[in-house]
Amino acid sequence: MVSNKLQAWYLLMQNEFDVNVQEKKNSRFMKLVAFLLGIVRRFIPNVCSPKEFMEDFTTTIYGTVYVSFDPGALDDADSEEEIIHMVHEFTHVEQFRREFLMPLKYVFSSYWRMRYEVEAYCRSIEYLSRSKAEDVDYVGTMNGNLESLKSNYGVGDENMRIAKKLMQASLLRIRNGSEPKSLLVTKALEFWACVNRK
Repeated sequence: MVSNKLQAWYLLMQNEFDVNVQEKKNSRFMKLVAFLLGIVRRFIPNVCSPKEFMEDFTTTIYGTVYVSFDPGALDDADSEEEIIHMVHEFTHVEQFRREFLMPLKYVFSSYWRMRYEVEAYCRSIEYLSRSKAEDVDYVGTMNGNLESLKSNYGVGDENMRIAKKLMQASLLRIRNGSEPKSLLVTKALEFWACVNRK
């Protein structure tokens, strides 16, 4: 028996897209990554701390999304926001599956990290656009995503200029309906409509 909307969403994603959602603190692999970040941080101080990594960031690796909270403990009031967050993360799963070298490009290239994140942010914006188009602050959402990209992902000024152009072009296509509709977003919208029927 599924106790809330988010658990139902995670179950749907597991069944439809073979994606698992797991709490970081219950993963030995994530604990190892945090330990290694502690070592790397001695040489590269601007890398996030192990504590920040475990408590503040969602990490997606191949078919698993590692979250910093108990996936079953969120209240239904948080459901749509978390579904939008997971659309972003599940986009990374698709990227891993599409490109074998994606993890190396993501870690070692600021340019590629920016490209992958812009794609995922735009997928979340597509969800917003298709669910409540008239209420979306596209410019504010884009600027918030760009700020997050700059402050959390180590993307320099030149790549930030490229990110802004890519995001503006994608937003224009989303708003005028020429952006190809994502199956993932379609499933998320169908799910949200289904669980909210009276």
